[in-house]
Order: sequence, then C-alpha cells, then structure tokens
Amino acid sequence: MTRSRARLGIVLGANLTTGCAGEFTPDLGATAEGSASDDSTVSSSATVSTADDTATSTSADTGTDGSTDTGASSESSSGSTTGVGCDPNVDPNCPACQAVDVLIVIDNSSSMVDHQEALGIFLPAVADALVANLPLGTDVHVGVTSTEMGYSAGATVQGAPACTATGDGGQPPDAFYVTPVMQDTGKNGAQGRLFDVNGVAFAAFKTDGLAQEIDAARMWLDGAKLIGEGGSQMNMSAAPFGWALDPANAAENAGFPRDEGAVLMLFVIQDGIDLTPDAATQEIVDMVAAAKLGCGGLICVVGGGFTDQACLPEVPLGTLMDGLGASPVMAVLPDQTLAENDPQAAADMMLDIFAEVVEVAAQQCDEVGG
Repeated sequence: MTRSRARLGIVLGANLTTGCAGEFTPDLGATAEGSASDDSTVSSSATVSTADDTATSTSADTGTDGSTDTGASSESSSGSTTGVGCDPNVDPNCPACQAVDVLIVIDNSSSMVDHQEALGIFLPAVADALVANLPLGTDVHVGVTSTEMGYSAGATVQGAPACTATGDGGQPPDAFYVTPVMQDTGKNGAQGRLFDVNGVAFAAFKTDGLAQEIDAARMWLDGAKLIGEGGSQMNMSAAPFGWALDPANAAENAGFPRDEGAVLMLFVIQDGIDLTPDAATQEIVDMVAAAKLGCGGLICVVGGGFTDQACLPEVPLGTLMDGLGASPVMAVLPDQTLAENDPQAAADMMLDIFAEVVEVAAQQCDEVGG
C-alpha cells in the first residue's frame, strides 16, 4: 500500500484568495447559495445526535436483540459563539480549539462488496482511534455519507490522462451530478446527507467520556456499515464533502458541522477514482471553506483516506485535499483479495491511515488554537 504525505501541487481556482498563515478564504460571490455551518451545540453528555433543527443529546441503550435504543433525553444547546460549549473570547480558560468533526465519505458502489466485512470491523474501531489519538476532553462528532449524488447503474472508467467515466446511456458524470438543490432523491446517505442509523444522524462523544458514551458511538458506527454497496456506480467522493456542509442539507445534518473552536477532518474510503465533475470543483471547495469561515477557512480542515492515486492530481478530490490546512495522508485501499480473505488485516491497515489523519487533526487543532 502506497501513501502520500506530500502536497499534490494543484493550484486552487481563482475564487480562492490566500490570507494570513496560509488561510484560504472563499469568494462566495460565485456561489450565491453559499454555505454556513450550523453552530448549534451538543451537550457534553451527548452520546449520539439526531438530525433535527438543533443538536440533540440522546442516550443509547442496547436491547437484548442487539439493537440500539436512542433514548429521548433531548436537550437543545444554543448560544455559544464557538458551537462547542464555551467561548474563548469570554472565558480565558476555554481552549480556542475544543472539538473535531469527522466526516467520512464511503464508496457504496458494488465494487466495494469484498470490503464490507473489513468496513464492519473498521467503523466501530473509529471511536477507539479517536479516543486514542485526540487529547482528553475533545468533543467529537462523526458522520458518514456515501459517494452517491445521482444514480447510475453502471460506469465505464476511462484511465489517465482522462481520469473520468461514462454512466448509463454513455452520459458523462455531469448527468449524474444531482445536487439536493436540484432534486432531493430521498436516499439515506446520498447527496451529502448523513447516513441515518436508527433515527440518529451522527455519533457525538467526548474522548474522556463515560464508557457508555464510547460504547454508544461504537454501536452507531457499527450501524453505519449498512451504507452498503448498492449505491450509484458513478462514485463522486469530493462532492459529498461539500454538500454535507451546505444549508441544502441543514435539516438532515443539523448540529454536525461546527465552525469556531472545531477542526473538520475529511476522510474518504474509495477503491476507484473520484468522478465528481470538474466543473463543480470550485463550488465544493467554497462550500467546505464557507463552513469554517469563523474558524479561519480551510486552515481548519484536514483530510486523507483511500482513493486511486494515479488520478488524484487530476480530479476534484485532489484539488480539495491539496487546499486544506495540512498535507493529506492518502493511501490505496487494501485490495479486494486481502479484504475478502483477511478482513481483520485490511481493517487494521485502514485504521493505521485513519489514526494518522486523526493525529494531523489534533496537531492542526493545536495550531489553530495557538
């Protein structure tokens, strides 16, 4: 498995200007719809959060059948300018960076069928990796979405230098770039909507939380494996990162993205290439930057994960990752044979890369806070 820590060397579009300390600030004039994060907060006692108009804390209990019962102890949180519990402008003891939001985009096409068992091992262990690699007391949100924007039953990939594909009817990726503004397909975990597990949109916990908090997060993440492999063959991994943070999905994703006081970590799990249309690149970068304006823009975002390496410099995912606040940690997904024959080994390899990106997020949180 190869990995790359170096910058991809891709120049961002003209709508981005460089500010101080490497900060990227978007020119939102080109995206009138704009993007703004929901600054509602989650109570420190929260273990999982529902997708409602405000962040909601719930308790999760395990039934005898193994199902998760998300209790109804809803407590709306609001009023914090940081969105994570305290305001460093008011309280000198409040750290400037208190939280990490982890957004995982998973390829849910049929090519991922042999990785399903490995994903089922990897996802619950994400909670432990976050606890192990973030400072005690870090407030964590973890959400999952898929590579599906619009549906295509097939895709014929054209290799480098084209690094693109055609879908149903020989149509280009643009035909399957169906945004939630254009049409809400209603599919769970598509178009940047967070994958809903038993009525819960994302896991929320603190790294020094009670054991039942971490257990509830593991259970939620275990349920997220049901995102499956029945999605569109037109895999768009960059697009969901932007649309998950856009107001178009505010109802489903409410409370997940936080701005000031939080670092955003983007993590992709894909065995092929990003098929997001090139024309959407700037729009997606602007969405991510806009969601972190209060924090400082893309300087507050880190990324990494698994995707095709040869085409990465040629596709929107590469441009997005290259513009973030730290060099991305990218690798090739463990191959299908290993994933099928030794899913634990494949999951361990995936967790190694995930832990490296978490470490980068922790470092970036320190830098942003400093």
